[in-house]
Amino acid sequence: MQDGFDSDAQETQKALHGQYDKTRRLLYSHPRMVEDTLRFIDEPWVDELDFSTLERMPDSHVSERLHLRFEDVVWKVRWKDSEVYLCLLLEFQSKVEPYMVFRVFFYMAAFYMDLVRQIQKAEETPDVLTSGPAGERPAKLPLVIPIVSYNGRAVWWPSCELRDYIACPEPWLSLAPDFRMLLLDQQRIPEKKLQDLRKNAMSVLTVLESSESPEELFAKLTDLVTIIVDLGLERAMGAAIKAMLMNLGVHEKEIPESDKLLGSGGMLMENMLEWKKNFTADALQQGRKEGESLVLQSLLESKFGQPLPEDALERIQKADADTLVHWALKVLSAKNLQEVFENG
Repeated sequence: MQDGFDSDAQETQKALHGQYDKTRRLLYSHPRMVEDTLRFIDEPWVDELDFSTLERMPDSHVSERLHLRFEDVVWKVRWKDSEVYLCLLLEFQSKVEPYMVFRVFFYMAAFYMDLVRQIQKAEETPDVLTSGPAGERPAKLPLVIPIVSYNGRAVWWPSCELRDYIACPEPWLSLAPDFRMLLLDQQRIPEKKLQDLRKNAMSVLTVLESSESPEELFAKLTDLVTIIVDLGLERAMGAAIKAMLMNLGVHEKEIPESDKLLGSGGMLMENMLEWKKNFTADALQQGRKEGESLVLQSLLESKFGQPLPEDALERIQKADADTLVHWALKVLSAKNLQEVFENG
């Protein structure tokens, strides 16, 4: 049965990745989330951006082939006396990866090459790009801001500078790639930055993602649900919460769709509390079934002195809690394994 368990784990992981992709696309289609994420970046130019001018560029101007790898949403914003185009390349990490900077560097290069192909095929230059007179110079591409959002508990120690990984003597230093990614270490965001939750959507996301169990997540939601409404992020945060629950071991089938998870408007709190009640009841029932499965398996192996065959393990796994109790009561009088499962 091990192959079956591995297959289930792979499917669960695939579903989780898909949910995180959906979450990123929804969250970073909101100017509030873009602004609040950038405000956590310790860079001097952040305070110089006029976030009131944030404008998302049409999806037709960005790659469709790469969107499952990072959030390639292009935004236009004013900086001092000029307009700049920002492409947020967001990669989410839960574990420390020593060579993460190379992966992000590859993603950025792939994104730029995809835009170059679009320019070469297009009859007109896309709006997000600027160019001089025809044939004078190639079009300029939007700035990519590479951000790694890390929420692991271990301290992130790898360098964010690509040059730090290349042994390069002084005469060749100018040939080494000059690339730096930005790191948003969610576990080590100063408490002061997280205090005013009503002013920052990234704070809300960080607090929720620090939950270690579905019950802890529900407890935090009770306090934060009205703030999510005030931010106007019900659907996007619903997708994020679904991903968090899946990561905490709740099966995807047990979780409502993102737009139904939190609901909307005045029904938000009521919907959340109702689902919490149903989830708790289901979790208790599932816990009872798992416990009874283990007890029955132990009784059978002890009674008949050998490990259970695959077909017996499969029957136990598929049985409901009442059937498991019924089989357990038959163990003492049964002469063989077949008698336990007869008429069951």
